[in-house]
Amino acid sequence: KFLSDYQIQLSRGCPFDCTFCNVKLVAGRKVRLRDLSLCVRQIIEAKKEYPNIRTIPITDDVPTINKKRFKEFLIMLRDADLRCELVVDNVRADLIDEELIKLYVSAGGQNICLGVESGHPEVFQLTHKGESLEKIAEAAKLIRKHGLTLGMCFVIGLPEDNLERHMASMQFAKTHKADYAFWNMCVPWPGTDVRAWYEKNGHVGELR
Repeated sequence: KFLSDYQIQLSRGCPFDCTFCNVKLVAGRKVRLRDLSLCVRQIIEAKKEYPNIRTIPITDDVPTINKKRFKEFLIMLRDADLRCELVVDNVRADLIDEELIKLYVSAGGQNICLGVESGHPEVFQLTHKGESLEKIAEAAKLIRKHGLTLGMCFVIGLPEDNLERHMASMQFAKTHKADYAFWNMCVPWPGTDVRAWYEKNGHVGELR
């Protein structure tokens, strides 16, 4: 029996209103929280069944939506002493703090990937994330301070974006020493603000 990764979802749903994201349409804006003791038991049982599990990716839409609850999960997982690594993406910079980072490390945390979306102030503002590039920069510094692998997630082709402005995203990743970056294409999903923007302003360019 070989299974190296075991994904776990502690909650589902996202209350935020990012213009490019369709999670609120797929999973809903109301966050549904699973019983943490059942989540930890699920991981423990999986580890018994598949001893080769080494990594536990946390796949929530907004993993740290409730920081106190997420800290409780980290303590429970740390105390279970499963000798597994934790990885987490989709993290908002304004929903972490130093105590959470320390607990994450103690529970086997290896990385944190921050959703930046754009390093250009004007493009970033139009994403309606409700946080700031300054806050993301502070979070990046905190993550690196505790020796974690720092990831950043960007979106190419957001409203008012262009090649020159996207270079600001590349520079943001370099300036804050991201260990890796995801570059996602903006998709105008039906029902998103980005879809409405593209319907009004978008056009099909001619390939040359």
